[in-house]
Amino acid sequence: MLTSDLLFYRIKKGPKTRVTLDFIDQFYREVAQELKSPLTQDFINRTRIPNERELYGLLIKALLKVGGDEDIGHVATEVQVDRIVEPDDADSTSTGRVDILVNYRKTVFLIEVKVARVSLSSTNLTRNEDSKAIRAWNSAVDQLQAIRSDRVQALLEQDIRKLALVVCLYYDGRTTEREDGWENLISEHHQQICDQIDDNSIQATEYDWKSAFDEPIFPYRRKSKAVDEQTWLTLYGFSLLGATVD
Repeated sequence: MLTSDLLFYRIKKGPKTRVTLDFIDQFYREVAQELKSPLTQDFINRTRIPNERELYGLLIKALLKVGGDEDIGHVATEVQVDRIVEPDDADSTSTGRVDILVNYRKTVFLIEVKVARVSLSSTNLTRNEDSKAIRAWNSAVDQLQAIRSDRVQALLEQDIRKLALVVCLYYDGRTTEREDGWENLISEHHQQICDQIDDNSIQATEYDWKSAFDEPIFPYRRKSKAVDEQTWLTLYGFSLLGATVD
């Protein structure tokens, strides 16, 4: 059975561990609540399966519900940061952007968000090192590792935490609802993805969450003519995969 809507975590000992865990626990809960809300599901059902940019608003809405009025400070998206160009040369920098910056209890979180659309029909996920989920994960980790967090810290004079976040959306290309335990399929794929990342990525997952929708959603596909051609898919649930990146 699918044990859903619970945060599973592996503590990385160090400064701000409790603040980080408190933030991620509340953030994940609010993201899950937003993704399962009737208004969000109605919108997705009428449009396309979302990508990163189309989830930004939902993530910001969730952030604003974290903690009390004094916990969340400034929130910004697409924030310009300095990045290291050559890993062996700390002075070789260029400018880039990080998806979300949020201040929480005097700690600044830099969040890089990726979305992976994962087919529940896939049967060789553990053997496929080029799967969408692990590519999305490695991309988020790589981008965060390149950020000069020391320069952000010098500007804001607060501790910096870099958080990789991958939202896995579990779908089926068939337009009829499964009758073969799709809740359990989500659980199986979620675990396979976590294992695959742990085995093949330089950064293991530390905070993960999985959830099945009460009822499937039927959004259009991403392709440009999907609405005109009435080609849609079936969306069953999601995972949130995260880790703090050094």
